[in-house]
Amino acid sequence: MLKKPILILLALCCIFNSHKAQNQKPKNIVLVVIDGFGMSHLSASAIANGGNSNLFKLTHTGFLQTNDSTNLTVDPVSAISSIACGIKTYEGGLGKDENKNNVQNMLELAKKENKVTGLITTSSITYTSPAAFFAHQLNYNKRERIASSILESELDVFIGGGMKYFNKRSDGEDLTRDLRKAGYKLYHEVPKLEKGRAKKVAGLVYPDHPAPASSNDQYLQLAWHKAFRTLIKDDNGYFMVVNLTQIDWACRANNGNYLLSELTNLEQFIEQVYKYVGVDRRTLLIVCSSYQRGHIEWVMKNDEPDLKILSKSVKAELVPVFANGPGAENFTGVYKNTELYMKIKSLLF
Repeated sequence: MLKKPILILLALCCIFNSHKAQNQKPKNIVLVVIDGFGMSHLSASAIANGGNSNLFKLTHTGFLQTNDSTNLTVDPVSAISSIACGIKTYEGGLGKDENKNNVQNMLELAKKENKVTGLITTSSITYTSPAAFFAHQLNYNKRERIASSILESELDVFIGGGMKYFNKRSDGEDLTRDLRKAGYKLYHEVPKLEKGRAKKVAGLVYPDHPAPASSNDQYLQLAWHKAFRTLIKDDNGYFMVVNLTQIDWACRANNGNYLLSELTNLEQFIEQVYKYVGVDRRTLLIVCSSYQRGHIEWVMKNDEPDLKILSKSVKAELVPVFANGPGAENFTGVYKNTELYMKIKSLLF
């Protein structure tokens, strides 16, 4: 029979190890940011997935406040900047504070910690949402300037659309040559993402925005696999951002079929990512929304369920955060969207 001092020592060890486990920092971080995704979208996605969303597999849940206390409206650009940079920018700015000074985005913070970085998007790489994670521009509509700034970002991997902003520019420049000189392996087509190996990857696989999920070209799944296989090789760890834009676009278009295909694609993608990193004790997976667009619900139409978009405006409502892995406990509760940046920063340093 164990003596009392030994039992006390064992109990103290258990408490210490439990505390240590709760405060461990991840080696790798995967941040998935979904534009336009609110609680009604989550409910619809779960119903379409047989009543159980793959997001429910993540162990910790929280909510982001997307609006200021004095403002009942939400500016989508400012909302994505709040996550990417921890600040609410002025109207039209990227990577800038309200005084138009440059601020560090979270991928730049990760670079300071010698981590390799990657960015995947279901839009052009020059579109506002992904650009908030690498660009410092006064005007988010200047797509060619944003394309030029990616060479200064030191991203190890970026995959999306937007080739025309690199090789069919108004200034006659061909930035693909500069990308190759900088050591990037350039990919022009979705199927070719499956082939070849490189330390630095520039995937510009559409002239402008990627096709909707309904095209069934498996773009998102192939882009994730390419980025993951490239970044995981680094001994210092990686930080990857995946920005999903087209749920928002489907709501803006008031197109229920478009939205349903994007929600289905989201479920399939989260299932894929979870298989790769969900049980990895070194990797923190965070999935959050940047803001909510409109409200949706299932209705019956001709005795069949039909997804109806009830409004197209951006709502000043709480949006969900899901987290899994080392440090996930930091992302529970209700907090401002700028605090997500600070929580991630605390895990990088």
